[in-house]
Amino acid sequence: MHAEEAAILQAARLGTELDNTKLYTSLFPCMLCSKAIINAGIKEVIYLEPYPMEESEALNMFRQCRVVVKKFEGVTSSAFYKFFKYEFDS
Repeated sequence: MHAEEAAILQAARLGTELDNTKLYTSLFPCMLCSKAIINAGIKEVIYLEPYPMEESEALNMFRQCRVVVKKFEGVTSSAFYKFFKYEFDS
């Protein structure tokens, strides 16, 4: 099970409404997760890394369903660690 799918199921289990929410994820969602995101009513997806196998199909589906998709622009935790690695190794 992918993280997006697990998060949506956990929200349903807890009775948490997902309409018009944002989802933050490490990889661009696969087709199965994209369908779950759309069906859950999530309106924005922010991701760190591409998922090239199915990205174009899922992106088209998101566009048709008016889900905003953005690639995160900023410092990720791994980039932060690499930049400051020398301080951690001392």
